[in-house]
Amino acid sequence: MNFGEPDVHLAHSKASVILFFFGFNKSFADRSGLEASKKEIRELIAHTQQQNYSGTGEPRIVLVSPIAFEKTGDKNLPSGDQHNTNITA
Repeated sequence: MNFGEPDVHLAHSKASVILFFFGFNKSFADRSGLEASKKEIRELIAHTQQQNYSGTGEPRIVLVSPIAFEKTGDKNLPSGDQHNTNITA
């Protein structure tokens, strides 16, 4: 609450590299929202590339996607197959 706009915080900290972590929460849903998610990410990148938070030009952007589930062989844990299919999109 009352955190403020991300651009304000990034300018205040003079960010020159920004890491965006995306896709984990949405990977639990079906693919119905996939196109909207891709559009949001593209818009976020385009907006960020137009900024100059550090005073040295547009920031470098690092996209971090969710990692895959590993098969552990433990029958008490899910295989993660469906989740891994969702995060490949």
